[in-house]
Amino acid sequence: MRDHTYLLTAIVMGLAAAPAAAITIISQSANADITIGLPFDSLEFEDPLTGTETVKGYKLLEWQDADYSPGPPRWYDEWSVNNPAIDGSLSGKEIYLRGQGHAAWTSTTVSSEIVSIHLNADDNDGLAQVLVDGVEVARFDMYTSPCCKTALIIVTGLSN
Repeated sequence: MRDHTYLLTAIVMGLAAAPAAAITIISQSANADITIGLPFDSLEFEDPLTGTETVKGYKLLEWQDADYSPGPPRWYDEWSVNNPAIDGSLSGKEIYLRGQGHAAWTSTTVSSEIVSIHLNADDNDGLAQVLVDGVEVARFDMYTSPCCKTALIIVTGLSN
């Protein structure tokens, strides 16, 4: 098994039609299982893991936390970002990708054939692309009104 890299990007574009009232799955790969609407707290964990955490029956081997601190300097915990203007929630539990081309990424340090990516959407979100090992596994319209909804992506069958 090998380590895996996740990449999330924000895609901003004008829409002529009214946005959907909830997260819309635009595309997903055959090896991606997507669940919308799980409680946020069921998808938010903290390091270090206790060893008992699971997501949809899968045991968590590692948690790459996307916590945020405004600094200075700004801090994104175990994630990296492509723009120093990227910020996060006041609670410090989320990184916000607010602009076109904004991206955040992380890599696992534990080998696995399965990874999960957890997203939270609200009423000022746009399109999001999720890549694992450089391959798109999902694309969403993350606009959600009223706030908030989660998206859980479980990607299976990853190469060793």
